[in-house]
Amino acid sequence: MQSQPSSSSADISSEPQKDPELWFEDGNVVIVAGTHAAFRVHAGVLSRHSEIFQNTFGVPQPPLPSPSDVIDGRPVVHVSDSAYDFKQLLHMLYDGARFMPPDRSAAFGVLAAVARLGHKYHIEWVLEESKRRLRSIFRPASYEEWLKQERRGSHLVKTIPSPSWIETLNLIQLLGETDMLPIAIYQCCQVPSLLFGKGMKRADGTAEMLDLPTIELCTKARVKLIQRQSTLNAETFCTGPSGSCKRRAECRRAIVESLYLGQVCRWPSICLAGDPTNGDQCIPHLIEGSEEGGDICDVCAAALMKRHENGKRKIWEELPTIIGVPVDNWDQRMDDA
Repeated sequence: MQSQPSSSSADISSEPQKDPELWFEDGNVVIVAGTHAAFRVHAGVLSRHSEIFQNTFGVPQPPLPSPSDVIDGRPVVHVSDSAYDFKQLLHMLYDGARFMPPDRSAAFGVLAAVARLGHKYHIEWVLEESKRRLRSIFRPASYEEWLKQERRGSHLVKTIPSPSWIETLNLIQLLGETDMLPIAIYQCCQVPSLLFGKGMKRADGTAEMLDLPTIELCTKARVKLIQRQSTLNAETFCTGPSGSCKRRAECRRAIVESLYLGQVCRWPSICLAGDPTNGDQCIPHLIEGSEEGGDICDVCAAALMKRHENGKRKIWEELPTIIGVPVDNWDQRMDDA
């Protein structure tokens, strides 16, 4: 805020703008977030939830503050947080369950904002609620639960667009939640441009990128995932026909052709994408049961699908080790999931 008043439009536009939703006439302090948003709130409400705020408001104020430290006769406290993030936190503190109902999904941008500031200001209940929601995606109860939610959203978090996976990984590292890292890293590995591109922008417009150690970790993990996906493809097909097959010679030839001459070679971007616990985008098309021509019979198709599914589950069980972030009791149901 300018320390000297000015009538120019440039100066006026640079002054903090009162937030229409969080400007309480009986508020006794004005919080300016970033450079342009002002919230008139109650020091007692913020202090009740955060010892950091309590200490901030407990600092004696100068008897005659300068004009730049007063808005509408109330003292101003500047915070470095973005206006968007701080507004979500205030809504959480003032509105609680009305703002984020415990049994309804929340937008990831909102969840990330309150998680970051809950961590920064040591607001334990906000932080725990944020972690509970993040765990529904990044620490699901089981492999089946992960597949059911399609790995991008859950009943507690709305679908996360792929560019935001960078933000999720950085957020989980910030919170120190190691058991959520395998899936967060796994997701980032699916889109190489996220690792080596220009990053992404948060809901508040802040640029978000991975640091070099995290990029290195993700790069190594992606190589291992591609190797495991390639091995899974080979193990699925190279075992040959089912023991119950009535046309073993024809099915053996069809299986070999599917692996080496068929869609696996035509679709390397899918079948070798570093997404071994998916694979359903192309594998079923290769082993679709049919008695016509040289196609794989229904009995062999079912056997191949079972092999493929068993292989995916095995990779899931080993995912933390593959990613390089071991987690105890990985595939056991969690009480709070």
